[in-house]
Amino acid sequence: MPFVHVRLTGPITAEQKDRVMRGMTDVLVNELGKNPAMTWVVLEEVSREDWGVNGVSVATANKAAAAKPKPVRAAAAKSAAKPAVRAKAKPKAKAKAKA
Repeated sequence: MPFVHVRLTGPITAEQKDRVMRGMTDVLVNELGKNPAMTWVVLEEVSREDWGVNGVSVATANKAAAAKPKPVRAAAAKSAAKPAVRAKAKPKAKAKAKA
C-alpha cells in the first residue's frame, strides 16, 4: 500500500489538489503497477511564512525577489535601442520611350 506525502506552499485550489493527487496516483499505477484503490496521497499545505529556504521564509524571499529590478536581456536592449526602420519605397518603373 503506497503512501505519498506532498508538502506544498499555498494557496492551492481544490481543483489543483485533485489534479496533484490524481497525478501522483497515476505515476505509481503506471510505473510500479500499484493498485489505485490502495494508494494513499496526502497533500499538506504549508503557509509561505512557515516554509524557509536559504535562511528566510518563502514569503520574505518572494518579496525580496519582487523588489529587485528585472535584468534586461541583451537582445531586448539592442532592439529597444534601434530606431524604427521604415520600409523603402519601390523605385518607379521608367516609362518606355515611344519610337
